[in-house]
Amino acid sequence: MKKSNIKVNVMEQTISVSKAFYTKASHFGTPEYEQLTRAKNENPSFTVVFKTSDKKTYNGLTLARMMEYIQTQENSEERMIEFEAVKTTAKAKGAQYPLTKKWFLNTYPEYKESTINPSEKAKADARAMSQQKNQEILKLFEGMAS
Repeated sequence: MKKSNIKVNVMEQTISVSKAFYTKASHFGTPEYEQLTRAKNENPSFTVVFKTSDKKTYNGLTLARMMEYIQTQENSEERMIEFEAVKTTAKAKGAQYPLTKKWFLNTYPEYKESTINPSEKAKADARAMSQQKNQEILKLFEGMAS
């Protein structure tokens, strides 16, 4: 049985289609036009509505932003090695961004929240201070070597 792009809801008296399907159905003679016309003829009192998606999107979540976030977390060195391995494997599978994003969101579920909790801020602050101290120590050693 072929999967249909149309969902008929008898209880709500609606015919649900995606916006992409509706765009194709607006062209006379296309298979989508024929399917939607048939559904409307069989259910003349029903209203055509667009399907809605509950899929969460993460606008601006780039590979670079993932890397920046990982660097603010504990065990960032190990996680960066893992991140690079996931990227390489995902790229070989032809899906670098989606597979890496899936790994990232599973590894850092707190990223999905739109707020920064106090423990995350404390970790980031401690990491920044540690990096600053390391830079100062390196400069000190460089000065001694000269």
